[in-house]
Amino acid sequence: MEASMLTNHSAGVNNPIRLGLSQTQFENEVTSSGILTTAEAWGWAFLFVTIINMSSVMGIIFFPLMKKSYYTLIMRMMIGLAIGSLSGSSLFHLIPAAFDLGEKNDKGQSYINIALFIWLSMWIVMLLECTIKIVVKIRAVKSERKYQRKCIMAAEADTNLGGGDIPLQISSQLNIPFSNGNAPTDGLEEEDENNEDDDATPATNSLKTSHANLPVYHSTFSLNRTAIEAVGGDLKRPQTIKTVAWLIIIGDSLHNFIDGVSIGAAFVKDFRTGAIISMAIMCEEFPHELGDFAILISSGFSVKKALLVNFLSALTCYLGMGLGILLGEIHWSNYIFAFASGIFLYVSLADMVPEITSLIEEVSEVQPKQAWSVLLTHNIGILTGITILYALAAFQPK
Repeated sequence: MEASMLTNHSAGVNNPIRLGLSQTQFENEVTSSGILTTAEAWGWAFLFVTIINMSSVMGIIFFPLMKKSYYTLIMRMMIGLAIGSLSGSSLFHLIPAAFDLGEKNDKGQSYINIALFIWLSMWIVMLLECTIKIVVKIRAVKSERKYQRKCIMAAEADTNLGGGDIPLQISSQLNIPFSNGNAPTDGLEEEDENNEDDDATPATNSLKTSHANLPVYHSTFSLNRTAIEAVGGDLKRPQTIKTVAWLIIIGDSLHNFIDGVSIGAAFVKDFRTGAIISMAIMCEEFPHELGDFAILISSGFSVKKALLVNFLSALTCYLGMGLGILLGEIHWSNYIFAFASGIFLYVSLADMVPEITSLIEEVSEVQPKQAWSVLLTHNIGILTGITILYALAAFQPK
């Protein structure tokens, strides 16, 4: 009965007589199945889109926190949560909805369990890739330090034979620290500093703190170090707006439009599907919008203009929402779900996961042991997101 109710509702047939039901029975069936009327679909979709769009102006709230040490930790967990939520929403909810696989029957439940194994295989491969990169970097660092010690010992032997300043010259040329961990500073470093200060810029000075400036991210889904420094005033804001800023604005507007279409079509199906899709998009939009905010500032926008542009691009989500509801009412929901699932999988697996692996590789080059904590933090977010989305699909009320 519920399947026929859903089909008839999607087709715009809300006539209880044609279903052989009284008005009271019809209303009870609609309420128990979670199917929304057209007005309710518009209302709930508008509410969730508004909540999601609030993330576009969250930059001003997190503005004072962008240079705090724990901010990077939070962002890493949010990126992981976005990956788990988007991939889980696509595999456990959008794809079954596109193929009309009811989660409440045996066929739909079997698909969800198989989809979990598909996701686990991808996650294991990602974990192995990151682990191999960290181990290789650690071994390379140990080999390099061992080679440096041999060079220092050879230089000290030459000194004992009358070489004089040979150790200092060799260690400075090879950039080798002494046994106490300190680099040579007798005269050479002071001379280099005098030569560099004339041509130094705030940007080059900020790059000198290599261990403090651990790489964070480079895509629009997070914050890179240059953007954070621009927000904090360490870098001068460009006089002209860079082209990348306009590309981000256009791409973000299109992205928000597609999100709106997915939300609108999901609420036409039923409230539960709409709420789950909205939650997955919300997890992705928060770090996404914060990253856009920082990059816009580093590209030449003032804080006020960056907030305004971010908010205006988010408004396209309302246009997509309206289109999604209209298409959902005329049997286009399945195609919308299929299209949205492809978008979610691409964003999570083809864009955000490579960002994580490249970040871990960069951190391994600076502080290899720190890369383990970065990997752990990301995976806490990923596993949290996928667990929530799987539980919502597998353990829903009968």
